[in-house]
Amino acid sequence: MTKLRILFSLFFIALFLGACAISPQSIALNPSVTVEKNNIGQGRSLNLSVVDKRPVKALGSRGGIYSDTALVTIAGGPEEPIRQELIGALSGYGFNVIDAANADVDLVIEIETLGYQTQGDKYPLLVKNNILLKAICNKESGEFVSRYSANKEEEVLTPPTANQNERLINGLVSKALSALIKDQKLLGFLQ
Repeated sequence: MTKLRILFSLFFIALFLGACAISPQSIALNPSVTVEKNNIGQGRSLNLSVVDKRPVKALGSRGGIYSDTALVTIAGGPEEPIRQELIGALSGYGFNVIDAANADVDLVIEIETLGYQTQGDKYPLLVKNNILLKAICNKESGEFVSRYSANKEEEVLTPPTANQNERLINGLVSKALSALIKDQKLLGFLQ
């Protein structure tokens, strides 16, 4: 009987320790920006590029006892999904987005920060996400530079699933891109 208790105890200890380990996640980035179509761009050509300037490409750690390996990353990187969403928005504004150095306007979006952090040892955990984008716009008459940020905090009772983290990160990126694409000073300079 005591051997059976010891076996059950060891089994539950192993099960508990295994449950403490949190796996890494690779999430899909699909930001969404809605703009009212108009023709402020008037067909003007615009060269758009997105550059990831973050020194570490992982968003952050999911926490847990193996936090160094329980990383959250973006499958394929954030540059192309952000670029594609901005192409759609800028086209909706009447710009002709091209890949050419001789465009009327050159717009570079630098991803300075895109982070994911869990805080706390016990549940509920606090999940913090942040993003900082830098827009650098050049044309013959000069240069315009501005930054756009968004932050989000959420308490969770269990480690977030990949779907939950996708929702959190996509919402965050969408919020920063919306601020960028609706910035009247930027749009005025692009014209």
